[in-house]
Amino acid sequence: MKKISFILHGKHLRKKSIQYLAEKYFSKNYYTEFFITKSAKSAEELSEKIVRSNTDYLIAVGGDGTIHEVINGIMKVPKNERENLIVGLLPLGSGNDFARTLNLTSKIFDLYQLISNDKIIDLDIGKIFHKDLVGKEATSYFVNIAGVGLDAEVAKRVNEGNKTYGPNFAFFSATLKSFIKYKKKRLKVTSENYFYEGDVLLITFANAKYFGSGLGISPHAKINDGK
Repeated sequence: MKKISFILHGKHLRKKSIQYLAEKYFSKNYYTEFFITKSAKSAEELSEKIVRSNTDYLIAVGGDGTIHEVINGIMKVPKNERENLIVGLLPLGSGNDFARTLNLTSKIFDLYQLISNDKIIDLDIGKIFHKDLVGKEATSYFVNIAGVGLDAEVAKRVNEGNKTYGPNFAFFSATLKSFIKYKKKRLKVTSENYFYEGDVLLITFANAKYFGSGLGISPHAKINDGK
C-alpha cells in the first residue's frame, strides 16, 4: 500500500475536518499520515524529514508559502532519494496563485481523483543563489514566481499582516501600502543575452502565470517547458 503524507498549515482553522475527509477518501487504498506546521520554515523541515523517511506522495495543504517551503525541503534531499516522489497541493492558503495556473480546486475529493487516476505532470523548478536576511549566502528554489522589489514587499506585508477580512483584502491592503511607501532600488541584471542597470520597481521571474492573489503577470508562462 502506497503512503501519502500531508503537511497542513498549523494556523488553518479546518485542520480536523481536512484530516477527516482525507482519511475518508484515501485510507482504503493508501496509508495516510498527517503533519502540522508549528512555525515559519516548519513545512520545509517537515518535508525534508518525510522524504528521507520514505513516502510516495507528499501533499502540501495550504497556499503558495506552504508549497514553496515544501519544495525547498524536498530539494535538500539527495536526488536518488526523491526522484520517485510525487508532490501535490491542496490550495487552502491566502493567494493560491500556483494552484490557479494548475486549475486546482480546494476539494479533497478532486485531489483524490487526480491521484487515483495518475494525473501527474512534470514541473520545472527555479533555482536562485542569493543572500538571506542576515547576509549569508543561500540557495532557494521556486515553482511559482520569484520576485525582487515591490512584489517581495507586498508578500512580506501579507505574511506579517492581518487576514481577518480575507485574502483579497489582505493583498489589496498590502499592495496599496507598498505602492505608497516602497522606493525604487538600483539594480544590475545580467543574463546570457540581456543586461540592464538602473532603478527598478520590481523584477519578476515567472515559472507560472499568477502572483498577488490572481494578477496574471505572465499569461503565457508554462510550468514544464524547461525555460
